[in-house]
Amino acid sequence: MSFRIEHKIKICKSLLIDFKSWIIAKDAKKLYPDRVVNSIYYDNYEYQMYHDSIEGICPRKKIRIRNYPELKDDLYYLEEKTSSIEGRFKKTRNLGNLKGIYPKTIFDKYYGICDQIVEITYDREYWVIDKVRITLDTNINIRNLKKKITDSLSLNNIAVELKTSYKYPLDKLANDFPFENIRFSKYCEAFDVLNIHQ
Repeated sequence: MSFRIEHKIKICKSLLIDFKSWIIAKDAKKLYPDRVVNSIYYDNYEYQMYHDSIEGICPRKKIRIRNYPELKDDLYYLEEKTSSIEGRFKKTRNLGNLKGIYPKTIFDKYYGICDQIVEITYDREYWVIDKVRITLDTNINIRNLKKKITDSLSLNNIAVELKTSYKYPLDKLANDFPFENIRFSKYCEAFDVLNIHQ
């Protein structure tokens, strides 16, 4: 099991150009081509994953099915992302081609039966500075899957994530980060904006 450090930050859309100028000044390099990411997030009937994330409980988990619509392989992946005291790690399983039909429920041995809660789609850029990988998520659109018919909404922020080995002194980069460090979870933000709990 390989643990890593992740530092998630929320940035106002109006600061996007400033952020890109900063990473370029840091000699950032593109790691992968940009792509669209689509994720279906699951939670149990008590929304325990949401509450665990808000309260910062460890260990905690997020469960999602993810695909990349622009890729021709049309593959779907089940991802279980665990946050623990030691760091974060992710388990990924290839589900093959689901043809856009997602499982209605997923069973987890800790959270029990989990239903589809929200769909989140966004554009992702991949950068790297030294040994720190940076993902930049823009055009974040969310949809409430608890309702039969619902329109998508756009979030007013962009999401930045710094990822590196747990051995790397992430403070070296985070302390030099010229933006307000606001803890951010796309799932929790979507949950609140869509008033899922009501």
